[in-house]
Amino acid sequence: MQLTVRTIRQWGYKIALITGVSTLAIHMALADSVSDRNAAMKDVGKAMKSLADTAKGAVEFVGEDVEKNAQTIVSLFEVARPLFDNGEEVSGSRAKATIWSDAAGFSKEFDDGIAAAKAVADAGAEYDEDAFKAAFGELGGSCKSCHESYRLPKE
Repeated sequence: MQLTVRTIRQWGYKIALITGVSTLAIHMALADSVSDRNAAMKDVGKAMKSLADTAKGAVEFVGEDVEKNAQTIVSLFEVARPLFDNGEEVSGSRAKATIWSDAAGFSKEFDDGIAAAKAVADAGAEYDEDAFKAAFGELGGSCKSCHESYRLPKE
């Protein structure tokens, strides 16, 4: 039998169920939520880059593309938000402990980001480039605020 991460996880879950040792299963679930939230936030970054290129004029303003990228960000924020609910830091994450010690502030940052991304999507749907640029500035500011308060710098 070839050992893969998937095989190890499957056996880990079986062992946890059989022996009643939930620590292993909990650790694996936490590791999954960290990788899932990292993946979601990387995808937010990709959508932000597309929007930034449009805001800078490097890419032509196309309302549908702006709306699509902004809606992607809204959806990813909504998916990522509960992945931080585990209440503890795990290696491989740049999440600061203040996420959990200031859960209300962190939740407000998500609310602000979602509202800003919706405003960007609305501007795209209305083909309003000026409104897009203003809303994109708000979205970028929201991301910056959250990162400064709740994300560790790269090592």
